[in-house]
Amino acid sequence: MSNNREQRVVVESVHVLMGLMRSSKGEKKACIRSVDKGRGDELKMLEARLRILGGNWRIHRTVNARDVEKARKWLLKALIDYPERASFIDSEWRTALLQPGHIYGQKRFMLDVDTKYGDSLQEVEERIVDNGGEILVRHESPNGWHYITLPFDTRKVCELEFVTLLRDGYYFVKEVIDENFKETREHHWSGWPGAFCLDCGADDQFEICIAEHSVCITCIEGHTQCQELHEMQQCSKHKPIDCTRTKSNPNCGQCKEQYK
Repeated sequence: MSNNREQRVVVESVHVLMGLMRSSKGEKKACIRSVDKGRGDELKMLEARLRILGGNWRIHRTVNARDVEKARKWLLKALIDYPERASFIDSEWRTALLQPGHIYGQKRFMLDVDTKYGDSLQEVEERIVDNGGEILVRHESPNGWHYITLPFDTRKVCELEFVTLLRDGYYFVKEVIDENFKETREHHWSGWPGAFCLDCGADDQFEICIAEHSVCITCIEGHTQCQELHEMQQCSKHKPIDCTRTKSNPNCGQCKEQYK
């Protein structure tokens, strides 16, 4: 044991990386956290681990640095009160770092902006500046942008329905995609008419079926609640398919004419 040459880095603050894997319905399926000491290789190491596990992951990083000394004191007390936690001390250490009061240095806010539309982004940035805010960095996310700012009066910007304030959260770093893993989920429709999936771009086969077959609003079985459902079930031309988001199959849900 005296020849242990594991690299040890002494720092006052760290960040926490989090890999999230989600199921086909969008809910969180698995979570893996690791400590980022700023060596430069932590992100690559987490990414390699996620690729070994398989599946599609999203990696996030803490907005605020974590205070190592505050976390140390919290951990020592936790181990005294609950000595059995020593068996998973690595997980307990990450929990200690993520305590709300363990921010290191100047606190930062994150605005989760759920749009990529230029005019909407301009309005967000104008409201930030007009209310005393300062944008430190912008990170593009799968559904929009993550704005990291210094603390300011966020009431005006949070009036926008596509903006959410996170006082001590995570910002999006990257996706780790497994080409052999097919992710299926419910479509995120844009709305009628001309509905299409906002995630994968596929047309809404249900709406196309209704239009092409002139479906009435009354169910052919006479049910008042079913409406077009039975007509859609009888149609062999327009087959709805689960939404898939992979590089090898970016367009899903297209019309499958299985019967002529």
